[in-house]
Amino acid sequence: MQDGICIHFSEWMKDRLSQSGKSIHVINQSNKLALVKKGFIAMEWFTGYNNVIMGTLIAVTVIVIVKIVNKSADAAHERAVARVKERLAAEEAKRKVKEDGIKRRYYTNEELLVFNGVDGKPIYVCLLDEVYDVTERAEYYGPDGNYHIFAGRDASRALATMSFDQVEIENDVLEDLRSSSLQTLQEWVTKFKVHKKYPVVGRLLRHKNLTKEELKKFNGTDNIRKTIYVAICGKIYDVTMDGGTFYGPEGSYKAFAGNDASRALALMSFDQKNLTNTSLDDLTDTQKKTLKDWVIKFEKKYPVVGDLVDE
Repeated sequence: MQDGICIHFSEWMKDRLSQSGKSIHVINQSNKLALVKKGFIAMEWFTGYNNVIMGTLIAVTVIVIVKIVNKSADAAHERAVARVKERLAAEEAKRKVKEDGIKRRYYTNEELLVFNGVDGKPIYVCLLDEVYDVTERAEYYGPDGNYHIFAGRDASRALATMSFDQVEIENDVLEDLRSSSLQTLQEWVTKFKVHKKYPVVGRLLRHKNLTKEELKKFNGTDNIRKTIYVAICGKIYDVTMDGGTFYGPEGSYKAFAGNDASRALALMSFDQKNLTNTSLDDLTDTQKKTLKDWVIKFEKKYPVVGDLVDE
């Protein structure tokens, strides 16, 4: 009986093991499929991740290259700008050395006429009362040049109107010009002063008598030529060239420009009432001495334009 039990148990175990083997085989097969699926998923994820990395690397590389190119371009631009600045600085220094050797002076219309390039003379052209030396462009302004008619003259009105008419050249009135003509004139001034950098050798002196009211516009601002006159003791002085920094729109003595400054200077006062009331009758001896010192200073430094006359 025991043998029968053993045999039976043995057969039962084989049967269980057989079933277990099948189950294990099935489980193993399922695991394999799961692993394979996971493998494919991992590969897909890795491939996508790899693509992201590659894309990022390419983008970073492009950015780096662009920065290098831009940096190189900026450096080239800076070098070019530096070269231009050096050239302009050299030209400005050369012009300044040339101008420093020039003793600027005032010219009357008659004195200016001599400087027309004939017989080896320098060539001067006046614009807005500034006298420029244009000798270096004798091919234009010399005896054989197309613009020789302007040599030794105030060419302001003629160039403003682009006229070669002798009547226009001899006419120095600018107040009746149209805005377009004034703009043209300013362009010529810019050409002379900024682009061509012709040396300024002086200024045109215009003799005239003025009333106090007429004098007012000569304050460096309210006249086309930016002329600055100051009157002292009945005489009108042109302080534009040598006194512009003092009496011009930004100067410490700008209040005196276009005015009879006699009383104000005697009192050393900037009070407007002393420019309105110009009487000298109540001055003390000390104040009269101060005024006299100012007159001597002006006579030595500035040319007389004319007399201050009654209204």
